[in-house]
Amino acid sequence: MSQVAVLSANGLGDALLTRILCHHFENLGACVTLFHPKHETLYALFPKASFAPYPPLETFASFFSKYTLIILENDHSEIAWTLLHLRERGLLPQLKVVFPTPNVRMQKAYDYVCLGPYALATHLSFACQYFHPTSTLSKDNGLLKLQENKIQNQVLLHPTSLDKKRNWKQEQFMCLATKLTLLGFSPIFSVSRQEYPDWAFLTQKGFAIAANDSLKELAHLCASSCYFIGNDSGVGHLASNLGVPTLTLAGNLKRVKLWRPDWSLNMLATPSLPLPNFKGLHLRLRENFWQNFVSVSKVLKRFQKLVERSHSWY
Repeated sequence: MSQVAVLSANGLGDALLTRILCHHFENLGACVTLFHPKHETLYALFPKASFAPYPPLETFASFFSKYTLIILENDHSEIAWTLLHLRERGLLPQLKVVFPTPNVRMQKAYDYVCLGPYALATHLSFACQYFHPTSTLSKDNGLLKLQENKIQNQVLLHPTSLDKKRNWKQEQFMCLATKLTLLGFSPIFSVSRQEYPDWAFLTQKGFAIAANDSLKELAHLCASSCYFIGNDSGVGHLASNLGVPTLTLAGNLKRVKLWRPDWSLNMLATPSLPLPNFKGLHLRLRENFWQNFVSVSKVLKRFQKLVERSHSWY
């Protein structure tokens, strides 16, 4: 039985996405291990899968030499740099890389680069076929099937992310929740237990909020919702993976087109025009001020379009 190692970047979304590669090779009869920093938490979503932490960098050459195939999601990290360096030295010739964008270290005969207007989940289905030409296209990653009853008109709002610069403003989310309520929807905020103290005040203002203690709890909350609205983060990928239509709020249209959730119906709310980053002047409009160019009314209109399309999607 062939041994396959898939090496993911750090985020929840990265884990869900690279599991597309894993599940593909599992279906071909390979023994596949996904390496991820939060490997222990992922069994809640993929109880039959194999996960592991990264070994120490200095052991990479010997540790990964036992694998028939190694697939790396390039994230420009020290881990990725080390693996690419080892391949260039001829020590890990079985390494293949998925590059989200073109890179000078690509090897055309081995690597896949994400070109074209597709989201990354679709690109990874293409990569599966590229790495194993007889395969069929699929975005299935083997996610646990949840039998969760939908709560009528529930809209899950996820107002946080690992990068605060990607977050829409707190007051914007509150205003959106109020308007959704007036339209007959039932918004509920979702945050982690660690984030809850910063958002607990919402209960005093009459908003529903769920503080999730585990990834399994979060998955059930996603699965019970009819729609998802949130920042560019892994939770949007989880909701989409569970069949929930998603609306993603972001400041960089080019980036989010590639990284948007793509298992179910998805839409984007971004500034109407590309925002520049004036680095020399320390005026990074795209990074620090994009929220001012994505109004509550714009997000509400995009959400209404999402609801309209979802009725004909399924």
